Amino acid sequence: MNYDFKELEQRLNKYISDKKVSGLSIVIAKNDKILYDKTYGDAKENTLYRLASLTKPITAVAILICQDLGLLNIDDYIDKYIPFLTNFPVKDKEGVYRITIRQLLCHSSGFPTDFTDHRFENGNDTLEKVTSTFKDFVLQSIPGTKETYSNEAYDVAARIVEVVTHLKYEEFLKRYIFDPLDMHDTMYYLKESDKDKIAVLYTDKNGELIPESTFTYGFDKYPNGYNGGGAGLISTVHDYLKFALMLTNQGKGILSKNAFEQIIKRFDTPYYLSVFGLGVYIRGHENYEHIPEGSYGWSGAYGGHYFSIPKDKITVIYLHNSLSYGGSGAIHTYDLEDDICEIFHLEK
Repeated sequence: MNYDFKELEQRLNKYISDKKVSGLSIVIAKNDKILYDKTYGDAKENTLYRLASLTKPITAVAILICQDLGLLNIDDYIDKYIPFLTNFPVKDKEGVYRITIRQLLCHSSGFPTDFTDHRFENGNDTLEKVTSTFKDFVLQSIPGTKETYSNEAYDVAARIVEVVTHLKYEEFLKRYIFDPLDMHDTMYYLKESDKDKIAVLYTDKNGELIPESTFTYGFDKYPNGYNGGGAGLISTVHDYLKFALMLTNQGKGILSKNAFEQIIKRFDTPYYLSVFGLGVYIRGHENYEHIPEGSYGWSGAYGGHYFSIPKDKITVIYLHNSLSYGGSGAIHTYDLEDDICEIFHLEK
């Protein structure tokens, strides 16, 4: 069957001509076959992008690999592995509370979403050192009762991987995910020889794209090389496609069937109706109607967007790097999802 990508191409070209972004990469696959693979603007086939929160699905998979290996259970309390992360007070509530690994991954831990300090300025650039600063957190809500989006929760998850495997987090990812999936262009630390491949990070100022002067971080103020669980990875559109296809194929080669089913299971309790699985959002919520029910994916702060439509075995990766035209819920992510449904004649 032939598919018409003309309207999608017009939209993406307009992002460039309107100076929304300087460059972007997109790849669309169906039944594991790439049907559309194109770069726009100043992007090239090997352009490296800051994944930002597209790191999170990888961390969720890392935790579930550890469960498959018998090293943990996602319903364990986190203080089993990091003893000082326990008995947290909750803002405007009485008592103290413990957090499970599952709650970290589905954004119901209560960890604050706007926690700011100067930990990276003081050289605390390892997961062990950074997560040691979390012991004094006051939770925003009782764990398991409310969505509280948090990068810090995912850093704790990554630190738990280190504790149970006795490997540095980036070493674990390389051994158990990146090497098996042939993702050799996915990394935390950008080598000097690769700096000409990194997408320039732009900000829109009065209709002009203003570049960051130098590359200093993979996300926000994270230092180059910080192996965060919530953000920090750098990758190409084709490398991330390999990871996404693994999920579209129910974890094939990486996860057990039970582990994959945990990823796409919405975390619901009598108090909490979520759009989140583990490391992904899941279409099925009454307020989200851009892709068919049962689809899942994630976004990044700098504009990256990924989703799988498992019923039709469609996988889409879209990457750009912008400080002003990205993030979860950005209009371009919904436009892309709508375009894909039109291209493949899908009912939402």
